Amino acid sequence: MTNILKQSWNGIQSFWKEEDGIGTLEMVLIIAVILIIALAFKSKITAVVTGMLDYMGQKSEEFKK
Repeated sequence: MTNILKQSWNGIQSFWKEEDGIGTLEMVLIIAVILIIALAFKSKITAVVTGMLDYMGQKSEEFKK
């Protein structure tokens, strides 16, 4: 049983130390796509957030009463 735990722990450690991953170009592209989508739906996002904040304000006022 101890051997299995040791092997599992070594596998987890090697996975954690592995440096293969997302490169800088991929990160920049992902951020660019997210920004483009956010700008395209800016009015919708603003309306949803405003509605949620208004609703939470109303509920907090009801709770205070």
